[in-house]
Parts: sequence; C-alpha cells; structure tokens
Amino acid sequence: MEEYFGGSNLFLINHTNIIFMPSPEAFKHQYNLTDEQIKALGEVDFYVKCKSVKGVVNSASYTIRSCVKPGADLTAPRIEKTSPNDGAYVGYNQTKQDVNIWINEPANCKYSIEDKDYSLMENSFNCQQDLEDYGLYGWPCGATFTLDTNNEFYIRCQDISDNQNTMAQSYAYSLEKSSSNLKIDEVWPINGDEIFSGVEPMTIELQVRTSGGAEQGKAICYYNFGSGEIAFYETDSNYHNQVFSQITSGLYNVDIRCEDVAGNPAESSTSFRIRVDSLGPKIIRMYYDAGMKVITNEQAECRYGFKKNFKWDDAEIMSGDRIEHTGDWQLRTYYIQCADEYGNKGGKIKVRAYSLV
Repeated sequence: MEEYFGGSNLFLINHTNIIFMPSPEAFKHQYNLTDEQIKALGEVDFYVKCKSVKGVVNSASYTIRSCVKPGADLTAPRIEKTSPNDGAYVGYNQTKQDVNIWINEPANCKYSIEDKDYSLMENSFNCQQDLEDYGLYGWPCGATFTLDTNNEFYIRCQDISDNQNTMAQSYAYSLEKSSSNLKIDEVWPINGDEIFSGVEPMTIELQVRTSGGAEQGKAICYYNFGSGEIAFYETDSNYHNQVFSQITSGLYNVDIRCEDVAGNPAESSTSFRIRVDSLGPKIIRMYYDAGMKVITNEQAECRYGFKKNFKWDDAEIMSGDRIEHTGDWQLRTYYIQCADEYGNKGGKIKVRAYSLV
C-alpha cells in the first residue's frame, strides 16, 4: 500500500488525504492467491484520531471501513476545480487567459468553443499524470485560452485506463470580459490643495472613488507616500478611505494604484500641503459706519469690552460676515480682540470713539 498526502491540512475543520491501493487482481497470479484471499485483501479499515490545537486527542479511533472493488475502471474523469473560477471576470483588453483545471484521476483533457465529442475537440490541455503530481484538488491540467467576444468553452476529459473512459457531457466553462477599463474618478485631497490646521499633528482623510472595470468600480486600492504600497483600510468597493491621525505640516506626494478582480489597473496621484496656523487674526482697519466697524485679515470672530482685562467669554460679540465686524457705537474706549476658527486669538486693540458734532 502506498500513501500520498495531498497537502498539509493540520488544524483545519476538513482534512483530506489520498491513499492509493493497487487492485487485488494484480496480486492474484503474482502471489497465487485464492478468491477468498483476494476478497480479504480488498477490504481495508482505516483508523483515525485527531488532536486539537491544545493537544487533546480522541480517546477512541474513528473507524472508516472500505472495500476495493475488483475489475476494470469504468468511470469517466471528473473536473474537481477550475482556476479562474467558472464565470470569473477577465481584463478589458485581455486576449489570453491561463486556465487550470484539476481532475480526480490521471487523464487527458481537451476543450473547444463548441460542445462536441472529445475526439473532435481542437484544443488540448497539458495534463500531469504522475503520482507525485497529485495535489489538494487532484491532478492539474493547464491551457491558455484565446479570448474573443464570446468566451464560452466546453471541456471534456478521457482517463488513461485501458478503457479510456471519456466524459459523456462537456464541462461548460465561461469567462466574462470587463465592460470597460477601471478608472479613478476622484482623489481627495485634490492635487495642489493647501490644508490649514490650528494644531499639529492633525487628522486628514485620503479618499478615492473608482468606476468602470469588471464590477462597476469595485476594486482594491493602495497608497504610497514613497516608502511602499499599503492597502486602504476601507476599500474593496468603489469608495476607498484611509484616515491619518498624525499628519504634521509639510508637502505630501501620494501615488495611488487600484486593481479590480479582473486585474484591470488604474493609477493616479495627488500632492497637497499641510499648513499649521498658530497666529491670531489681525485687525487691519477700524471706522464708524452705523456702528463700530472692524475689518480683519482672515475670517474671525471679534468681541469687545470696555475694560482692558475683559474676559473673552464675557465680552460682547460683534456681528458681521467673518471679515467685516460691527458693534454698537458708544462714546467710550473699546478694547477689541478677534479669534480665528482654530481658536488663535490676536492682541487686544484699544480704540476711543469720538463725536465730531
């Protein structure tokens, strides 16, 4: 009896092992066995024990009883797996595709774009038939398919036994071409953007939107700041997002690459600058215009009091459109202070209102 393990399946739920046993008939004449001995030789019991990851072993063996039926092989081959899977997408401009299939026994396989008998099929797979070629899914066969507008194929296999058992029905296999190239429609921050913050480090989001390709923009996207590609944390759709919480001031150049399930690529890049605003707004003009009018050099909120040491939270808020600010007009000495959207406060400005009448 020979054994061949079809792969390492330790610590899985499903476990597979293939065991090859020669037919009892092969020993009949070589060892002058009786029919009863031949029958007994074909009856094989297997005993299985399993061990958990914590080292716990079954106390009793699990028994598998089997019987090798004497006689010729009368069963046609069976396709166990394909790669790519049946119905898989291929690239928009792709003209060739490597296709692999796995068979449950050594065989020869052919394919055609029409459903026809094995003997009439025009194209052949390259099939591995030796014992050591057996893998987890069976014996592999490979071929390169030519892609066109209609990408439906029919596969049949014939085993290598004396009977040359052949599949009576074709295995229908198809590939689907992508509807278009994959595209990157939007990247944020946009190229050339300047982002201001009042604190450092700051948080920004890198965002990408994709369309087209095999699945209407669904793709995996990667970003690269120059030290290697990293997949977006939120991806595998047509929207891709990555949050960075430790961004400091400076210029950032980012390359972006996306790829869908069919291998359609899309590339883009963006460059943006982070600026940290730590200065308060400046009052660049003050005058009377139906009230005390103040003009600032940036968007701000301005407040005033009539004491130099007034507290910000207790001061009077001036109205306006963030650049022009208006307060009540009183013939008193004003102390005015403005703060930007980041909370940076400028110095207090002293101004005295006079009446010219």
